[in-house]
Amino acid sequence: MAQYKTTIMGVDVGSSEICVLIAGQEPDTEELKLLGMGLAAGAGLRRGLVVDIDALSQAVGQAIDAAVDEAQLHPNHVYASICGEHIVSLNSTGVIGITKRNVAGSAGVGEITADHLNQVLEAAKAMKLPEGREIIHSIPQQFAVDEESGILNPVGMTARRLEAQVHLITGSQSAMRNLVHAFNWSGTKVRQFLFSALAAGEAVLSPEEKKMGVALLDIGRDAASSLVYSESDIQFSNGF
Repeated sequence: MAQYKTTIMGVDVGSSEICVLIAGQEPDTEELKLLGMGLAAGAGLRRGLVVDIDALSQAVGQAIDAAVDEAQLHPNHVYASICGEHIVSLNSTGVIGITKRNVAGSAGVGEITADHLNQVLEAAKAMKLPEGREIIHSIPQQFAVDEESGILNPVGMTARRLEAQVHLITGSQSAMRNLVHAFNWSGTKVRQFLFSALAAGEAVLSPEEKKMGVALLDIGRDAASSLVYSESDIQFSNGF
């Protein structure tokens, strides 16, 4: 059997169909090679919410088993799609001060480092969410350095103040926990949830389309998800 740098498994969980893909990363080229695919009729899910955890776990297990049989390997964790009307997004802002350093010609300002970048992104995520909600994705939009906005990468610049604008995609904690339990019952652990419209956008939208501005609608049998790009940044996303 070929040796791969890493193997991953993705599960698209829908109310009408469950699709599983297993891929391996080639050690030399780092390209992904499709190793196995499994399909099963959807069950136990309605409008993105678990309504029968036993039925869903059996359907997920059936699709995973089919993919594993074809790939002849079983990754330890999965990346699972998530959608539904419980998905809600919002834009948040984080601000931090930059520690003063001795930067030539820049008295009273500090140099922005990767640590500052992580701090300001964490500050943007620290906003108080409604009870029962959890962040699925935190996606940087742009940064502002002092009064200068529209900065894409502020590392190495000098400033007194660093601001980050971030798009947060959130979901219901109970809905996510029920999905996790369904996967656990099928014998597989979820490493990360991926908002379905975000995954679809990465698959079908070009960088030029994202920069120009585009709306994407991912329509399922009884649930759909959407997102809007403008100037390469996600401005809005939602499930319904």
